[in-house]
Amino acid sequence: MGLLSTAADAAVVLFSLAVAAAAPLIDAQAVLPRRLFPAPHVRLHRWYATEFGDYLAAEPPGFFRGLVWLELVLHWPLSVATLYGVLARRPWAGATALAAGVSVVTAMGNLVMNLDFNRFSLQYSGTGLAPAPSSQKKKRP
Repeated sequence: MGLLSTAADAAVVLFSLAVAAAAPLIDAQAVLPRRLFPAPHVRLHRWYATEFGDYLAAEPPGFFRGLVWLELVLHWPLSVATLYGVLARRPWAGATALAAGVSVVTAMGNLVMNLDFNRFSLQYSGTGLAPAPSSQKKKRP
């Protein structure tokens, strides 16, 4: 049981460390003025958006800005608290890890649905409700 607990703690620490580092330095660029960030971080953010074609990072829509605010106001403090709690072996670390995890899963549901809908809507014209022109449809043998 000790090995499993140590592995779970390591996974929680790595996730919390990633959120604690990325949220204020990278993700916050979607909602705060870029002049507040160091130049290397702004270049990294722009490079990522262009290299991987991430339209959410390049021109964040309103719902994504809301999710970034949620990350800055809720996920980031919970991740920092979880990081401290796990490393210092505090008894409340499990509660903060659970709260952070539930919040992240809920936010990820919105992002996955948006990405899935965008992939789906590429197959259809206009609003996504009308079928694509017949020239684009695959013909069945």
